[in-house]
Amino acid sequence: MGTASPRGTQSDTDRILSWFATLGSVGTFPGGPGTYGAALGVGAYVCLGWLPPSFVFFVGIAACVIGVPICGAAARHFATGDPSQVIWDEFASVLLLCTCLPTTVTSQAWGLLLGFLLHRAFDIFKPPPVAQFEQLPGGWGIMADDLMAGLYAWLILQILPQAFGQ
Repeated sequence: MGTASPRGTQSDTDRILSWFATLGSVGTFPGGPGTYGAALGVGAYVCLGWLPPSFVFFVGIAACVIGVPICGAAARHFATGDPSQVIWDEFASVLLLCTCLPTTVTSQAWGLLLGFLLHRAFDIFKPPPVAQFEQLPGGWGIMADDLMAGLYAWLILQILPQAFGQ
């Protein structure tokens, strides 16, 4: 059962999922919360590097899928469309991006850094259709724009190594 608060009626579930959406309150730290979430996504990828790549890919997909209800609950909790403190979307989409990159890119620090920077750039500047995906309702919009930013970063990181003969 929900309890009343200044933000309206909230369920305990929304409050709990909001904690996950902010990655344990990291999203509330001053500065660039989206950058923190993206960096944690790269960190998670590195930490999971000892596991089979197919399993890590599954973890990335699962993080994105469960991100829809997690981010949707956080949007209700914070009473805004895409709260800046919600960083699960950056975390999950960067983790998935890293799992989809060729090992020639992810086996080198420059590849992970470039993936991180490209994702952040596309998420911040939102070239079409990134901005349009953000207009989807609830958690779908919160997750979709970051997934599209990740897709743009992935495309560039598919082309760059070939352009430089790697």
